[in-house]
Amino acid sequence: MSYFPKGQVEKLHSQQWTQFLEAQLKPAKKAQFQPLFLALNTGLYQKSSELQDDVSQEQKQQIDAFCIDYIKQALPPSKKQLQVVEGTCND
Repeated sequence: MSYFPKGQVEKLHSQQWTQFLEAQLKPAKKAQFQPLFLALNTGLYQKSSELQDDVSQEQKQQIDAFCIDYIKQALPPSKKQLQVVEGTCND
């Protein structure tokens, strides 16, 4: 996330981090974000074998595809996105 000001991003966690990531998406993609991010985030704290039991192969493929799409779509950020993160946008 080196595109964004380190001081603004490094302090984000939990819901704030999720909201930050979601804010980088176009509205059409936001509906997909929550369920896939939840599955991905939950998997971070499970053993690989537990994750395999909880997440179907189809869900894994959806998560992988969404991550790739997210990176292509959300990065690099626009000047307006950077202003919002820096707190200088007046919207």
